[in-house]
Amino acid sequence: MPYKKTPYFQSYSPRVRVLARDITTWDETHDLSDDVTSISTTKAYGRCSGAWNLTLPDRQFTDAGENYSYFDILVPNTVITIEMDPGDGTGYLPVMIGLIDRTAMQWQASPIPKRIVSVSGRDLG
Repeated sequence: MPYKKTPYFQSYSPRVRVLARDITTWDETHDLSDDVTSISTTKAYGRCSGAWNLTLPDRQFTDAGENYSYFDILVPNTVITIEMDPGDGTGYLPVMIGLIDRTAMQWQASPIPKRIVSVSGRDLG
């Protein structure tokens, strides 16, 4: 019987997909996935709802001659869907669907000023 080699190390590449959606039509309005610099979700066992926080850069967009950023787009009561792919080939699995509670702009004073947008919200349960 030939020796079967057992893998000692297996690598995964997890990914996250975060979408902003219209609350009435459920259409995707913005894909935030590529700009998410940090994300955290919390949910207690036996509790209906959880909470989430995500951080985005202060990216500027132009549409019809008007400039806007994530701070202008992501307003309270915007629907956010968070899906995570563990990287093992199972694909994206829904983690949370919720509404934005608060959007805040943060400035970091340094030789190169840095602005980030912090978004927090709650899961719909």
